[in-house]
Amino acid sequence: MAFKVVVAAIAAVALTASAAVASAANLPTTAVRTGLGATCSAYAKCDAGLVCEHNKCVKEYVPAGNKCGGPVKCYRDASCVKGTCLTYVAAGERCGKRTDNQCYGDASCVKGMCLKYVAAGERCGEHTDNQCYHDASCVKGTCLKYVAAGKRCGKRTDNQCYGNASCVRGKCATFVGAGKKCGGKRNTQCFTGLVCEHGTCRRSY
Repeated sequence: MAFKVVVAAIAAVALTASAAVASAANLPTTAVRTGLGATCSAYAKCDAGLVCEHNKCVKEYVPAGNKCGGPVKCYRDASCVKGTCLTYVAAGERCGKRTDNQCYGDASCVKGMCLKYVAAGERCGEHTDNQCYHDASCVKGTCLKYVAAGKRCGKRTDNQCYGNASCVRGKCATFVGAGKKCGGKRNTQCFTGLVCEHGTCRRSY
């Protein structure tokens, strides 16, 4: 009787082990860790610091010049631009084509060089790494701000008139056509080829 009990117990253990092997072969419960360049899947996870990209383990963070996007990110000193990590550089540094650089937010790439945005009154142009904000332009090495008709301009200001006006005696005057009011306290002047007579623009003969 005791012998039969021992045989039954051995058989039960064997059946349990066989079922466990079969279960492990059909449905893995623990993901396998794989290294750089290895094939990855739902049951073959990448090692720490790696990510699965197109079923291949690659570095999660990459330096400037490397491909990026999806799970692949750039180091903190760079960002992903059109699938490539570009390093942030300051004004005066090279940028654009043939480099892996892009300018910080206070500058932009002009003819392969990062130029910093500066306000009206600041130096600009040659021998500087500066460019004017969009509300100004560089005139004789200084940023001059665009202002509307009636505003002060010229000497002792950092202002210049918009394209539809010009500076007359220190004040911006808008160009107007024949028959329009001009002169006096108005902030208007006649187009070229016209003259201001008795407060009205007329053709000169």
